[in-house]
Amino acid sequence: MEKSIEAVDYISELPEPILHHILSFLPIKEIARTSALSKTWFQAWKTVPILKIDFPALMAGNRDRYYYPEFRIRHRNIQVSHNFLEQILLSRRKQMISLIKFKLVMPYLFTNPEIVSAMYRWIGYALESKVKHLKIRVGGTNVDEKSMYCMPQAILNAISIQVLDLSHCKLHLPSTDNVTLPFLKKLSLRYVFADDNVISKLVAGSPLIEDMSFTNCFGIKTIQIFDLINLVKFYVSNIDHLERLEIQAPNLHSLTVQGSSWPSVLKVACLKNLKSLAIHRAPITDKWLYEQLNKFPHLECLCLLECHMLESIKISSSSLLTLHIKSCANTVRIQIHTPNLHIFSYRGNIISFSSNDLILPEVELHFEPDNMEISWYIRLIELLGKFNQCFRMMTLKSETAEVCLVDNFYYLNLCLHNSRSINTLGINMWIPI
Repeated sequence: MEKSIEAVDYISELPEPILHHILSFLPIKEIARTSALSKTWFQAWKTVPILKIDFPALMAGNRDRYYYPEFRIRHRNIQVSHNFLEQILLSRRKQMISLIKFKLVMPYLFTNPEIVSAMYRWIGYALESKVKHLKIRVGGTNVDEKSMYCMPQAILNAISIQVLDLSHCKLHLPSTDNVTLPFLKKLSLRYVFADDNVISKLVAGSPLIEDMSFTNCFGIKTIQIFDLINLVKFYVSNIDHLERLEIQAPNLHSLTVQGSSWPSVLKVACLKNLKSLAIHRAPITDKWLYEQLNKFPHLECLCLLECHMLESIKISSSSLLTLHIKSCANTVRIQIHTPNLHIFSYRGNIISFSSNDLILPEVELHFEPDNMEISWYIRLIELLGKFNQCFRMMTLKSETAEVCLVDNFYYLNLCLHNSRSINTLGINMWIPI
C-alpha cells in the first residue's frame, strides 16, 4: 500500500524578512494578490516595508486602458486604480506600518485635481512612515515649469530620508525657509525645475550627503559645493543656463561634468582625493586640462569625450590606471607619461602619439576616418608602430569594415619585432611579422 505524501508549503514557512524581500521585486498589484495564498503571506503583505506604485502599470497591465480615447471609460479605469491605492495606503496608515522604500510613478494628470490631492496624501503617508528611500517621478517628457508638479515642501524637511530621487517635477522653497535633511546620503534630480535658493539650501541642509547628481535640470544658474566632507561622488549633466559651478570637496572620489552648455565660471579645488574624472562635451583647453590634472595626485581614471577644443593633450600622472579619449574632433597629438597605465582607449582620427616607458596590457583604438586614402593607412601604420613596444593586446575597430581589409598590408609593411594579438571588428587574428 502506497504511503500518502502530504504537501508542505515551505515558502510560507520562510522568515518574514525573506518574504518581504521576495515581495519587493513585484508590482503592488501582484503583491496584493499574494495575500490570498495564506495567513503568512497576508501578514507579509500587510507589513511589507517596500512599496512601488507605478500608476499606469496598475491599469490591468495595459497602458491603452489608461490612455483610452473615450473619456468616460478612461476616467473609470483611473478611478478604480485610484481607489485601490487609497484603500491600501489608508489601511497601512491606520496600522502605522513603517516604510523603507517608497516609489511613486505618476503620469501627466494635472487636469484631475482629485489625483493631485491624492498624490499629496500618498507622499505624506510615506513621510509619516519614516521612509528612508523616496523615489518620485511625475509626468513624462514635459519640461514646462508652469505645468510641472510641485513637490510638497515637507519632502525637504523629512529627517528620515537617506535617498531622495526626484524626476519631472518642480521644487519650490520660500526664501525664509530652510532644508533639513540631516541623514540624506544620496540625492538625484532629473528633469527637475529648481532655483538657486533651493539648490543652495539643499547643499547646506544635507551635511552627510555622499552622492549628488543633477541631470537635465532647469532654473539653476549656480551650484556651489562647500563643506561636504562626506561627498564622494558628484555628477552634473546638461543643465541649461548654468553660469557658475564651484566644487570644494576634500574627499570627493568621482566627478563627472558634461553638457552642451558650460558654466562661465568653473572652479574645482581641494579635490586631493579625486580618483575618477569624466569630462564630456566641454570647451576645455589643453592648458586648463594640464593644470587641473596636476592638482589630482591620486587620479586613477580619466575620460575625455567630445571635448573639441583639445588639440594637444599632455598628461603626466604616476597614479593614472585608465585613460579614455573619445571623439575629441580637433585633437591631433597625445603625449602621456603614465608609467602605471593599464587601459588606454582612443576613438577618433589618426593622431600623433608618444609616451615614455609605457607597457599596456590593453589598448583599444576605434578609428573615425575622414577618408580611407593611402595616406591614412600610412599614418595608421606609423601609429601602430608607436604602440608596438607598449601593448600586449590590442582591439582595433572602425566605423567601416575597411580596416580589416588591410591585413595583407600589415603583413607587408608593419615591422613588428614580435607577434601581436589583434582583435579587428570582433575577429581575433595573429600578425606574425
